[in-house]
Amino acid sequence: MKTKSKRVKAWGKRICIKDGNKEIARAYVYFMTNDLHEEPFAFLEDVWVDENYRGRGLGQEIVQKTIDAAKGAGCYKMILTFRHPKEWLRYFYKRLGFEDHGMEFRLNLK
Repeated sequence: MKTKSKRVKAWGKRICIKDGNKEIARAYVYFMTNDLHEEPFAFLEDVWVDENYRGRGLGQEIVQKTIDAAKGAGCYKMILTFRHPKEWLRYFYKRLGFEDHGMEFRLNLK
């Protein structure tokens, strides 16, 4: 049975912080729509801080920039995933207001 989609689309934004010409932090935020909500939702991916710049609040700053971008795009939620061995990330994201809301399953295609 086919159903007609209202408007499904996706787009992304790469956000970075630089020290001069050197990129020292980055994250990707993807915006997607589906038939369940009028507003898009955001997916946060690939948050990275150069190891020489860690401990300076750049991780929090880059995540906040992605949250601001999601709010600016009118998103109703933002989701993210992290791997179990990086348990400290659970506390990092909770401090930024994220709630533990489930479990990720993954199927590697390559």
